[in-house]
Amino acid sequence: WTWTRSRPRRWCSPPARARPPPPSPPPPSPSRRSSSARRAVHARRRSRDPS
Repeated sequence: WTWTRSRPRRWCSPPARARPPPPSPPPPSPSRRSSSARRAVHARRRSRDPS
C-alpha cells in the first residue's frame, strides 16, 4: 500500500505540524448582529421616548 504510505507523509508533514494554524479573522456576523441590535434599541428608545 504505497498510497497509504505517501498519504500520511503529505498529511502529517513536519513543517506543517510545527507551524500553528493561522488565526482565522472573526466573522462579520457578530459585528453585524450587534450593530443591528443597537439600531433596533435606538429606534425603540426614540419611539418610546419622543424627544
